Amino acid sequence: MDKEELALDIEDLRSLLTAAKRPAVREWIKSKIEEVEKKVGEPQAASIQSAPAPPITDFNKAVAPSGLPTVKVTNYGWDESDKFVKVYITLQGVQNVNPSSIQHSFSNYGYDITVSDFCGKNHVMTMKGLRDEIVPESSQIKQKQDMLVVMMKKKAEGKKWEQLTKLEYDEKQKR
Repeated sequence: MDKEELALDIEDLRSLLTAAKRPAVREWIKSKIEEVEKKVGEPQAASIQSAPAPPITDFNKAVAPSGLPTVKVTNYGWDESDKFVKVYITLQGVQNVNPSSIQHSFSNYGYDITVSDFCGKNHVMTMKGLRDEIVPESSQIKQKQDMLVVMMKKKAEGKKWEQLTKLEYDEKQKR
């Protein structure tokens, strides 16, 4: 394999490392990264050590790391297109945050985001019970000027949601 292919392998392994939850799996992935880096001849062990902790996936336990005070983000805006539902979270200065401090996890009907050590606090936003199903693997977070944009890929493209959550939608239907 050439160095470009190995570099792509390392990138994939690092991506897996950020998604891995179990300590044994994280250690195994780290060892594989080191193994491939030795083949490339450019060890980058520091980047392995600084890999972000796994995302929070238990929606009932929104515990942010590092013992800092936790702020629950409840103020947001949202919009949709045929393919995506977008949630806009305003956080002044978030563009300066190291991307590894922004952890996220998507499920079929929700997401969880933690911005660690931002302005001396951990900022957490949990959204569950979305109006309709999303495709977690195709959903992502974009870091913009003073804003995070949560881009959730709709499973049913072209379907209008009308409301962000199923609860809001059901309440509107009762009226």
